[in-house]
Formats: sequence, structure tokens, C-alpha cells
Amino acid sequence: MAYCSAADVQGRYGPKALNWADGDASLIEAACQDASAEIDGYLALAGIKLPLDPMPSYMPGYAVDMAAYLLLVRSGFVSQGAGEEELGKRAAAARSFFEKWAEGKFDSGDKDGSPLADAATVRRRVRYSADERLNLLGYR
Repeated sequence: MAYCSAADVQGRYGPKALNWADGDASLIEAACQDASAEIDGYLALAGIKLPLDPMPSYMPGYAVDMAAYLLLVRSGFVSQGAGEEELGKRAAAARSFFEKWAEGKFDSGDKDGSPLADAATVRRRVRYSADERLNLLGYR
């Protein structure tokens, strides 16, 4: 499932995106597919059932930033200019967000990505351990 399209990337980054793709919109679509596959990898690590339905509203924005950065790097346009540096930071922030999600440090709701229904559901999802505590009595 693609979280963004070439039109989304062009909508956010304008004619630069088509320039990065050397005028070939199929390269933008390929970057969108690759960014979406990367996101799906993080979500799979988090145990999220794919495809997401409904898709959270923030997903396309993250996917667009990741796809645009992939496109920029593949095109060889990385010149460390202000715009490219900002795009790199945005893509890194998106990856960091999904890495935290994969590590279980972000809870999007139920494992299908939908928000939690009520407080009882939240209590049911609390993690606990039944391991015995370490007994240090008699330890020297």
C-alpha cells in the first residue's frame, strides 16, 4: 500500500520534485513505493496489521518527506543547500518516528492502527511482568 503518490510529492515540493526525477514522474512513484515499503517494515516490526485501515492522517506527510529524500539522493542533487538539508532532517525525523513505533515506544492504538476505544482497552494493554524480583539477601 502506498502512503503517498507522485502528485503528493509534487504538491509539497513543487517543480523541484520533477527536476530531481529528471522529468520522469515514474521515478517519483518508485520513490513513493520504496518509502511506503520502508514504513511497512517498521510497522510490521511493531506488530501492526497491514494494510492500515483507516490510515492515520499523519502517514502521507511522513511518506512524502521520505520519498522526496530518496528521490533527492538518487538524483545526485544533494548539495547540502538549505532546502536539501531541511529535507534530510525531515526524512530523518520520519524514520526516527517509525523506529520508535517499531520499538514499542509509540502506541498508535489497537494493532490495526485505529485509536483505542476506551479506558478498559488501555488497561488491558498495559504490559506487566510476573518475574520474581532479584533477591540479594545474603549476597556479599
